[in-house]
Amino acid sequence: MGEDSIFSLYFGPDLVVVLNGYDNVHHAFIKHAEIFNDRPASLAASAPGEEPNRGIIASSGKLWKQQRTVSLNILKAFGMGKNILASKVGEEVSAYLEALNEFRGQPADVGTLTRNAVANVICSIIVGTRFEYGDPYFTKFIVNLDTIMRANGSSAALSLFPWLRYLPIPGDLFNTRKLKESYRNIMDFFFFHYMNKMKSEESGDENDNFILAYLHAREKLIQQGQDTTLDDENLARVVFELFLAGTDTTSSFFTWFIVHMVHHPDIQAKIYAEILDVVGSERPPAMQDKSKLNLIVATIHETLRINFATLNVPHQCREDTVLKGYRIPAGTTIIPNTDSLHRCETTFKDPTEFRPERFLDSEGNLVAPPNQFMPFGIGKTTKKEFATFVISSLF
Repeated sequence: MGEDSIFSLYFGPDLVVVLNGYDNVHHAFIKHAEIFNDRPASLAASAPGEEPNRGIIASSGKLWKQQRTVSLNILKAFGMGKNILASKVGEEVSAYLEALNEFRGQPADVGTLTRNAVANVICSIIVGTRFEYGDPYFTKFIVNLDTIMRANGSSAALSLFPWLRYLPIPGDLFNTRKLKESYRNIMDFFFFHYMNKMKSEESGDENDNFILAYLHAREKLIQQGQDTTLDDENLARVVFELFLAGTDTTSSFFTWFIVHMVHHPDIQAKIYAEILDVVGSERPPAMQDKSKLNLIVATIHETLRINFATLNVPHQCREDTVLKGYRIPAGTTIIPNTDSLHRCETTFKDPTEFRPERFLDSEGNLVAPPNQFMPFGIGKTTKKEFATFVISSLF
């Protein structure tokens, strides 16, 4: 099967088409985005026990467009990775480094600590505050979020075979009760708690946190007499998606980045030298330094290329259509195979090797990544905005 192949299979009763190669992915999600950018209904992707067409990631149509537009406008107002977040990120990095120092050079699994640090940055964005890592309130939130991420995969079978939920199977085979319980805990214990708190403070600065900015945006549309999908349920769902997309994606990236530094001490030494040369040791890094830290950015790109999602978020075909000679019925699930792009030997020589220099020229300057570089997906319906926002802020 070639790099640019298209093949189909059935996931239970559902027809699924997998697209390999840049030409096929670009043709579907850029040239014909209006046909391929819907989301398939999925119990795993939607909130447990909630209406599936909520938020951004699992929604389609007018609701998706308005939720995405408002959310991105709020994130852009916060700086979208610029100086406005520098103090919050710097505060979290300091706390993270202090926690790392407590290991005193001993081998340790830093995955949980890294995830907590990333979640705290998102807390700063969403609710305007960070928590101490040992805070019981924060710990309970992280435990519930982690439960959802771990248990979500086992519930995917219910999306393929919905009748399974009616079988008299003892216990919680598909983790549905665990998912619903954790989801409701997060909604009631954290999101709705802060939403109600912000409603009593709507006169405050809308740039202080995401929830307050969303409430201000909703009030403006209502005062203008415009029809709006901005409501408490969609706000809670968008916030939930921001945590899922930002926390899981970004902490996974950082963990892989650390793994590569352990296995490539020569690259680690060069990165450290670059930091000393550009930033020095007398002050913390600033966003203005990023344009000069070419090797670090190249290493970020290479980590994203070699370690990120093999199969991207599924889309759905809105109407009967033809793609590269293949007839695709309406309702078909379309999955772009990111691995076929990032491990294309024509674009990336020796694609299985970790080589950050592939994103640098002979003078050590950054070169624009090729079109095949799509670590967060393609098209308008993608996690890219959220994950890029968090990663760029932290760097």
